[in-house]
Amino acid sequence: MEQSDLRRRLTPNGVALAVGTALFLALFLRMTPCVATAPGAPRNLLLGCASEIQTTFLADSMGSGASPLTGGDLTLSPVLAVILFGTARLATAFAGRPAVTDVQGQVDASVAFFGLTSVLLFVCFAALIGAAGYFGRRVGHALSRDSLLIAASPIVLAVGLISWDLIPLAMTGVGLALLARRRTVPAALVLAIASCTATMPIAVAVGVLVAVGLRGGLEVAARFAIPWGAAFLAIHLPLIAIDPGRIWDYYRAQAGGSPGPGSLWFVAQQLGLDQPHAGSVGFAVIAIALGCLFGLLRTTGRRPRVGSMLAIVVLTVAIAGPAYPPQTALWVLLAVVAARPNRRDLVAVTVTQALHAIGLWAWLGGALAGTPWVYWLTVVAQVSVLVWLLAETLWDVARPTRDAVRAASADDPLGGELNDHPWVAARPAGRTVAEADASEVGTTTWARWRRPILAAAIATVVTRVVFMGAAYATQWLMVTDKVKPFLDWKIWLQWDAYHFVAIAEHGYGPEIVAGNAPAFFPLFPLALRALTTIGLEPVHAGLLISAVSTFVASAYLYRLAELHGFDGERSVVYLLLFPTGVFLVAPYTEALFLAGAVPAFYYGLRGRPWPAAVFTAIAVGSRTVGLFVLLGVAIELARRAWPSWKKMASAVAAMVVASLPFWAYGLYLWRVRGSFWTFMEVQKEGWGRDFMGFTDGLLATWHTWEGDYGANLIFTWRLEIVFALLSLILLVWLMWRGYLGYSIYVGATLLIGLSNAWYYSTPRLALAFFPFAFLIAAFVKRRDRANTYVVLAMAVIATVGVVAYTRGAWFF
Repeated sequence: MEQSDLRRRLTPNGVALAVGTALFLALFLRMTPCVATAPGAPRNLLLGCASEIQTTFLADSMGSGASPLTGGDLTLSPVLAVILFGTARLATAFAGRPAVTDVQGQVDASVAFFGLTSVLLFVCFAALIGAAGYFGRRVGHALSRDSLLIAASPIVLAVGLISWDLIPLAMTGVGLALLARRRTVPAALVLAIASCTATMPIAVAVGVLVAVGLRGGLEVAARFAIPWGAAFLAIHLPLIAIDPGRIWDYYRAQAGGSPGPGSLWFVAQQLGLDQPHAGSVGFAVIAIALGCLFGLLRTTGRRPRVGSMLAIVVLTVAIAGPAYPPQTALWVLLAVVAARPNRRDLVAVTVTQALHAIGLWAWLGGALAGTPWVYWLTVVAQVSVLVWLLAETLWDVARPTRDAVRAASADDPLGGELNDHPWVAARPAGRTVAEADASEVGTTTWARWRRPILAAAIATVVTRVVFMGAAYATQWLMVTDKVKPFLDWKIWLQWDAYHFVAIAEHGYGPEIVAGNAPAFFPLFPLALRALTTIGLEPVHAGLLISAVSTFVASAYLYRLAELHGFDGERSVVYLLLFPTGVFLVAPYTEALFLAGAVPAFYYGLRGRPWPAAVFTAIAVGSRTVGLFVLLGVAIELARRAWPSWKKMASAVAAMVVASLPFWAYGLYLWRVRGSFWTFMEVQKEGWGRDFMGFTDGLLATWHTWEGDYGANLIFTWRLEIVFALLSLILLVWLMWRGYLGYSIYVGATLLIGLSNAWYYSTPRLALAFFPFAFLIAAFVKRRDRANTYVVLAMAVIATVGVVAYTRGAWFF
């Protein structure tokens, strides 16, 4: 009878709490040797027990009554700052004074602060263990045994008291438990509070929102997102009202930090490949990757478990972030328990995270002074395991039958009310390639291409007649001297057009374009040179290249639009009447680039690697962003080749061939200018294009109003910002529709284009984003009146651009 009563009392959570208590006591005893009890006491990092808790108390003068929410820069999340301030007040109360000013008194108060914080963190650890009993795998109504995976984890023993991460972890665990218990709104509120305590819970909330939206639809997503957003804003509102700049600077620093220990960015920095804005790059990569994944899941009908989506976001942030402090392992542990709570994964994570923590303390303590590569290996090892876990989780989402958690139960342990919703069917964004191919069975090649060719030819001729007519009419109307009207072809040679002609005639010598000629890729100048050798004037050759290229790009755009279910003829018109459409007429690279990029995507979407390679090579040889076209096309080819290894090999070989213009140009520059990367170096030297944080470039462009610039430059810089915003809207739309290749191309291009010291030629860059035509077509749909007004507005704006360019004004 006594044994039966004991079994009933030994519930999974009870056992887990007992084990967790013992583990935390061992953790506390392990950390006490590093607690300083006297001023200036040395820290022996080799003991592996260093903690930010006491050092932050002393560094921020919390013992003297200083608040983390006032003073200089905000270094802690708002809720955490309030919690620590309250704990500091209690610690100084133990010292018998409301504020401690002497050095020894500060140290004594810091010891009390460490002890009180340890108690608080133990309570949070216990709360996390209890919450895991509800959001882990459950059998019937019994609590989950997964709580023991957290309670007995060596990761907690290794890094649990380094910082305060157990506080937001506990809040996050409670929020997930509420979600599992069908309390969606309370779950959102608790996760919002957690998100104001640390930044990683924001990633958790994003993962939950995506999973909720995919499975439950807009209504359930709104029921989670609105309370979360309202609570997050309400908590920040007092700080925003007092000093919005401090909040902005805090989150800007969190998203745009420099490389720190534990990350691949840091290893690259140690090897001489420094990227001071690693945080900005990582943040952009995370946003683009997760946006593409969401669109792909939405349009292919994949509906991940909440735990899987949570893990995907957390692991992506951990891998791509600029730094990886050892306490991040606690969040990785939560992700593994939620997504893949199996022995193999837990052992792999535990071993590599423990080795990384040991390696970090050894490196910081000087034990690896002569062999820092040992620590670098621990970083590579733990990142490799994270990448492997991410790949496994993604594969679980793609192939639900291999997901052990989902296979064991029809319900999602974290699903809550989502378990009442069916696994909904796919919602494709447009016609599939198979449907397009089926609709053309039995038709001849001419029948398929007749309408695209005619539409492209008519649109190319008409826009040139109209644009040239507008340019010359303006020129003649503005002349007051007694001069007969004549066709001055030189009005089409403005700005970069002069540079292309100079390169075509004289090559890439150090005296050409003030030494900055390598910034312009060689295919367009080579085509110019070829035509001038047969007797054409450079300006006529450039106009001819642009005309032929526009025709090719338009014909393929027509076919590509039909492939996606849009009106082909209207899409062509939208492209040619783009506000910067003058560059499809002038001797610029835009038309030639599009003549490569558009067909490359057309053949990539159809799974034809070698025609795609030919046109991708044209894009690569025309502009630097051709490399991002190659990336997008490669993604589409891989999607259609998988799982055939033979087709995959063919696609890889084709893309390698497509990249040859890039390698050939780099080797040429290395021979004539001494550096393979001269084309990047001259961008910085000649135009001041240096990589900065994304907000830095935006603010610098906006503040040009305060500089000594004329109306032309100030107005065009405002348009730079407008087109940057429109391009971001396009990127979001492409990701929403599940257009993976386009999203990669546009996203990668914007990552580079919007990270310069200021925005430069963004509207002209937007012309290369030919999916804009699809976005406009999707907006207009089949509404004739809407199409009429859109075409009218675009024609007027494009004509203004033609006049500005041909008059010699700066126009991007």
